[in-house]
Amino acid sequence: MSIHLPLVKLRWIALFIGLALLTVFVEMAVVRSAAFSQRAGQLAPGVIFDLIVGIPLLFYLFVVRRFGLSIRSLLFVLGGAMVVTMLILPRNQFHLIGLLRNGLLVVELTIAGYVLTQIRHILRHYRQLQAINPDFVINMQASLDTVLGRTALNRILVSELSVLRYSLFGWWAPVEKIEADSVFTTYRKSGQVALTVGIILVGLIETAGIHLLINRWNPTAAWIATLVGLYGLLFLVADLTASVKRPVLVRNDHVLLRFGLRGQVYISKEHIKRVDSIRDKPTPSPETMNGTLLSTPNVLLTLWNLTEARGPLGSQRSVRRIALFVDDKDEFIDKLTA
Repeated sequence: MSIHLPLVKLRWIALFIGLALLTVFVEMAVVRSAAFSQRAGQLAPGVIFDLIVGIPLLFYLFVVRRFGLSIRSLLFVLGGAMVVTMLILPRNQFHLIGLLRNGLLVVELTIAGYVLTQIRHILRHYRQLQAINPDFVINMQASLDTVLGRTALNRILVSELSVLRYSLFGWWAPVEKIEADSVFTTYRKSGQVALTVGIILVGLIETAGIHLLINRWNPTAAWIATLVGLYGLLFLVADLTASVKRPVLVRNDHVLLRFGLRGQVYISKEHIKRVDSIRDKPTPSPETMNGTLLSTPNVLLTLWNLTEARGPLGSQRSVRRIALFVDDKDEFIDKLTA
């Protein structure tokens, strides 16, 4: 399932969120009413039932069944419902709160055990794939999809893990290729390194200035803005590292186009209709993908048919034309047209 969900599925997610929020607001109104203060012993169990049973039930009906998710995903929603219930119930309901805390502890331990088990399976599958083809993004995505099932959440998780890996540890990792690959770099002559480093330095100064400015008004908002800004800069570092470690590869009868953490396309040579040398960005269109960042592409691939391309956060789209910058442009074109 791609992150570009059909409108019908988005409607079911929106319906669940709306009903869950409505349930929470209704129960908050009940707890704050005069009737609840007079008959808390009789009404509190009903509030607990509506939140702890009602919200997971809504999640099952509108999300689990519609998307084919595992029943185990209900554990996470149940844990969240318990936290909300503990926040809503008044403190004088000590015995009920105690039961909720014990129940929440059981749920947390169950979730922790499940997560640890799945992580072990994911890492084992990842190591098997890594021994064959060293590509972190592709192998991690395949491992999550195999162990947990194909979901949009997996793609988001892979995206976040990739940002952390390439920004913090990526410079020490080897180039992700196999011996038989023909490697084509995309960063040496494009100016991407210098421009990205410049933007990061300017961004650090601006982030510090914005923090000091907002801090006079609201310290919490200042830290939130700072964290958002730092995450954006961290993504730029990760994308630059990935551009170096994940070059474009030509292997036998296939081509793997990789654009940092911004996307990738795996296509067969026989699906390539034309390979042109260009000097400007192609005209934007839904079927055109521009794989460059802070530079101008110099190669344009035109395909016979639409093919699937991955974008940021694992998003997917169908493209017929792909623009990119390759350092050794002439050799790359010769490889694809030979």
